[in-house]
Amino acid sequence: MSAPSPLALVKDTPYADYSASATKLTGGMINFVWRLEDAHGRTVVLKYASEAMSEYPNAPMSTERLEFEARGLCLLNGPRPLAASLQQTPHLRKLAELGARMPQTPGVYVPRLLHYDGSRHFVILEDLGSLQPYNEWCSPEQPARSSEDLVLISRRVGQWVARLHGFGQDHMQVLGRHFVNTPAREFLGSVFYDVLRG
Repeated sequence: MSAPSPLALVKDTPYADYSASATKLTGGMINFVWRLEDAHGRTVVLKYASEAMSEYPNAPMSTERLEFEARGLCLLNGPRPLAASLQQTPHLRKLAELGARMPQTPGVYVPRLLHYDGSRHFVILEDLGSLQPYNEWCSPEQPARSSEDLVLISRRVGQWVARLHGFGQDHMQVLGRHFVNTPAREFLGSVFYDVLRG
């Protein structure tokens, strides 16, 4: 399944100026992702959800997945101001207000959600740059990493995940209404459990 032009998607958003170039990013299997650049060299990331996985076009997948991602990113926005284009969406604003109370973990940074278009199934995110994925960074094929660096980063990521789970447990009644992702559960069930049964 093909995706629309990212420049056409961004055209009617507050980020319309980011149309000097669009570079397709790799590494994922589910959504189509591009880095968009404006005339001054500033960049954002646009992610589009089609009705199938980007790398497996014969595998249908609900576009609702991007709504859950937008909710999660608002929850993880931390103390930063919520992007202006999201302020008018009550449930996203409430999730950001709740998430601002979540304990922060030094050294762990979640990209900021800048824009969400639920009807056209795309988000625009803060660009964190060309960072090396974690699994590549600690791969044996990479130049030697100090064990101290590996321990420090792994510990911080572990702390962040633990705090996220603890926060979710403490606020389960509120968050449960926003994060019951039935389409994803059904999809994973059909992909993994049907294969195991088959």
